[in-house]
Amino acid sequence: MKRYLITALLTFASLPTFASNNNQSAISVPSQPSGQAIQPAKVAPPKPFGLESITLEQESKIRQIQVELQTKTQALSPSKEKVAKEVEQWTKVVQNEKFDEEKVKQTLRQYNEKQLDVQVMKIKAEHDMYQILTPEQKNTLEERRQKQKEQMKLIMEKAQEKVNAQNK
Repeated sequence: MKRYLITALLTFASLPTFASNNNQSAISVPSQPSGQAIQPAKVAPPKPFGLESITLEQESKIRQIQVELQTKTQALSPSKEKVAKEVEQWTKVVQNEKFDEEKVKQTLRQYNEKQLDVQVMKIKAEHDMYQILTPEQKNTLEERRQKQKEQMKLIMEKAQEKVNAQNK
């Protein structure tokens, strides 16, 4: 640890050595007015589906679908009070002298029904977004999917070979 600390101190101490004759550092650091935070570089968010050929119109439609999905799924999310009530209910079921299997099954069916609704909404949103793509963009995605499928197959084969070698 001391070695790293000494190396760091020597590095920082030698920085003035690299300065030019006019007292400017050899390392260019943009001047920042005091009191202002340094702003991170603005990086464009990734394009939907990772396709650079997505047009602004397509991107707008896809974002609209995503916002609608988020709004719908948030509407189905239980409130904090409801979650607290459900936790209390499960605690009572576990601590009760008798196990009420029908009540548990009924509650789980209701929960699974809501989860099913959310999954259907997500898949429909993915379908709607896919339908916005041009045939060329769909072909690009299909080619990418095929490559991923082949890579996954190779990974699975290597894993199976490793398991087989361990079992010998």
